[in-house]
Amino acid sequence: RFRGVSWHKRSKKWRGQMTVQGVVKNLGSFEDEEAAARAYDKAAIEHNQLDRLNFDDYELPETTSASPAPQQQRVSRFRGVSWLKGSKRWRGQMTVQGVVKNLGSFEDEEAAARAYDKAAIEHNQLDRLNFDDYELPETTSASPAPRQQRL
Repeated sequence: RFRGVSWHKRSKKWRGQMTVQGVVKNLGSFEDEEAAARAYDKAAIEHNQLDRLNFDDYELPETTSASPAPQQQRVSRFRGVSWLKGSKRWRGQMTVQGVVKNLGSFEDEEAAARAYDKAAIEHNQLDRLNFDDYELPETTSASPAPRQQRL
């Protein structure tokens, strides 16, 4: 529901996390999902990633702008998309059952987001789509597909 927030089964708490310049920062564990989202937003403000906020009710100083500082890496506005500084391309990635799947690199940010959405549809993760303009079969649901047995 919120960017940078996930449920941690073992601790039965909400976890806040943010990736800054390729490093995952743990923002803490929270009883409340919204509190974890607020912690994420606080970190996003500190790192001048204002386009990634969960809430829009903050009073930001006028000196803070939505444009990234020159030393910051580019940040995608789409889920599952990140900037590859070395190749200057957008990468699509998705985690499925704990395994990171590389979906390719793209010149266009939206193309990477579409590749992510295609993988989300294939893995029946319809609640994670970036776009809502797909024609999905009526039999497709948000519940995971049954696992097939290997012979």
